[in-house]
Amino acid sequence: MTNEITVVGPAGGTFIVLTPDEQRFFEDLCDKYTRDYAFQNVSDLADLERVVQGEVLSQRYNRYLSVGDDYWGDPISTKEFSDAVKTVSGELRQLKKALGIDRTSRRMDSTESLSDYVGKLLERAREFGVMRNEQSTKVLTIFHELRALITLHDNCTEEERREQGAEMEDIMTWLRDYAFVEFDAIDTEFVNTRQRFWVQEQ
Repeated sequence: MTNEITVVGPAGGTFIVLTPDEQRFFEDLCDKYTRDYAFQNVSDLADLERVVQGEVLSQRYNRYLSVGDDYWGDPISTKEFSDAVKTVSGELRQLKKALGIDRTSRRMDSTESLSDYVGKLLERAREFGVMRNEQSTKVLTIFHELRALITLHDNCTEEERREQGAEMEDIMTWLRDYAFVEFDAIDTEFVNTRQRFWVQEQ
């Protein structure tokens, strides 16, 4: 058997629940909604109260449907309560949408404004441009050093090339072990520092 229990909603209205579990569910929902959303308008609080009541009824009806009888052990009409669940669910969706607490509204609220989005894009473009400038400067530096090495190679005899470290194999080693490493380090540093924070912000 159940005992009717009177509970008080966010707007001060009373509602009858049928079990202690329903009472806890009602009160937990009231606490959650009033904690997560700052409703000041009396009309909004009244709608929120209807949302909580609807949630309790939906839970009750779904419980009935899952076991095939009500709290008193009496068999229920599956069609009657299935229709009731659909009606309550539809009303809940409309109420939550009106209050801005449905899934779509929450996602829209969490989405940054257009100006914030454009601002981030501009900042990232600036940082990317800085990285590209660093790469361009490094490429020019490497190019002039490479040209100096090739000029030395061309102007030396075989013996002078060996002594000066200007043989073609020396130049290739310089490219692999120094030039390419120095250039790649710029991109690696960018990916591991500034660009890493972009990913975290997504």
